[in-house]
Amino acid sequence: YDKTVGLWDTKEIGQGKVTLIARLEGHGKQVETVAFHPGGTVFASGGWDQTIRLWRARDGKALGVFARTPNRVAALAFSPDGRLLLAGRQGGRDVPQRITLYTYPEGREQQVFTGHDNVVIATAFHPGGEWVASGGGNNKAILLWHTRSGEILSRLEGRGQTIWAVGFSPDGRFLSWGQTFQRGSSNRRGPLQYRFDLTRLTRLEGGLPEESAIRAREKAGKITLSAERGGPYGLVYRLHVQRRGGFLSKRLSTIERDRTNGYQHTAYTLTPDGQYILSGGFNGVLTLYTTKGEIRARLVGHTGEIKAVAVSADGRWALSGSSDQTLKLWSLTGLPSSGTVEILPTLSLFPATDGEWVAWTPEGYFAASPQGAKLIGYSINQGLDKLAKYVAVEQLYDRFYRPDLLLAKLHGEEKNPWQSAGELIDAATVLHSGLPPEIDFVAPEADITLSQPDIIAQVALIDQGGGIGRVVWKINGITVASDILPPEGRGPQRGATVVVKKHLTLDPGLHTLTVT
Repeated sequence: YDKTVGLWDTKEIGQGKVTLIARLEGHGKQVETVAFHPGGTVFASGGWDQTIRLWRARDGKALGVFARTPNRVAALAFSPDGRLLLAGRQGGRDVPQRITLYTYPEGREQQVFTGHDNVVIATAFHPGGEWVASGGGNNKAILLWHTRSGEILSRLEGRGQTIWAVGFSPDGRFLSWGQTFQRGSSNRRGPLQYRFDLTRLTRLEGGLPEESAIRAREKAGKITLSAERGGPYGLVYRLHVQRRGGFLSKRLSTIERDRTNGYQHTAYTLTPDGQYILSGGFNGVLTLYTTKGEIRARLVGHTGEIKAVAVSADGRWALSGSSDQTLKLWSLTGLPSSGTVEILPTLSLFPATDGEWVAWTPEGYFAASPQGAKLIGYSINQGLDKLAKYVAVEQLYDRFYRPDLLLAKLHGEEKNPWQSAGELIDAATVLHSGLPPEIDFVAPEADITLSQPDIIAQVALIDQGGGIGRVVWKINGITVASDILPPEGRGPQRGATVVVKKHLTLDPGLHTLTVT
């Protein structure tokens, strides 16, 4: 956002160290993306000034403007042979979203792709150079398309959408949200379309009635909020807090945003008692302020722009929705009278577009709709220079599928019920103590029709460092058998494979066999 490009030496990135070589100036507005030419001697940069610029890689010397574009440049990628440069673009909602292929070094347009319906934030070439993957749009879809014809080979699309609206029922039992954008104010970007029962952990069709829903409020008693647009980025960067009194108003504070704290006030609300202001910004920033503008709490958990916020009628809970496609429920009880605290979400909810859902706590415990568990998994951070390890939910389902614990946390348990003596209390502790085994079905094959009720089921269990332990066999979700492995006296052996067989008898009809 400072209009510059940083050139860094990354030889020691494995040790967590990088060194700034040069700060490059030339763009007229903020820079969004850079890409190195495969030859390693040149790199390109693009941004809000609608230019693509070239720089010499060894020292950052400016090589001039490569192309001028009709929209902001949001993503760049060179082809493997270095003869093409791909530029993804960012515009407003009424501006066509284009990806342009330029010939390099001529800068001539060779192909324009318009398959995305919103900003394109990532681009990459297939190693063969014939296909391009691009990511973006309203649903964060990844499209695979041909560089010459623009033909779409495949569409990889998630099952979520941006959360544009949130609200509570007056009694706090239901939270509600919307995933359809309708142009309005910062606090009313769309209708409430769905709701979730916090007492039964159930998703319901239909949003809360607009006339009764508790949504963002810009007035509470004599306290009012007003927003000001401007600053270096032309955004809603100031929020004025005022107290009304008769015919006059007194300004209590002005809360200003910049690149260090979210850039702008994207969604904001007063608490019902008028003591606090909750405001969201870019990059997941969500902050609770006093009316004097002091930071009382930082609410940490979102990874995308905050699109909507609300506080329950009793002031105990805050609700937020984001472009990261999740809702988060935050407890506002027990705030200190001074200083700043960090708050983690009591509950996070991912509502899929097909009606399924999954909700989870920071400790990794979750509840889900019948097919919603497929939407969750666990990643283990391996450091800056390594890919994260992924653990499928099936490997931890029995331990962490705990709707009872979520309900206890929502409805007043004084301490975490899972913190019993000697028990591992969260997913991070469990995973770092040794991963659960991978499970591969050997027999029977999937989607098979059997002529007899008796089968010999067989699985291969691959030790990931946490041992094997109990093997549970289930038919249609009901436990029918279990085994304890390995034999007593044999500890975990990473990489070791244990094959387990089990004789099972099936009733007539369709069955699902699972092993955990």
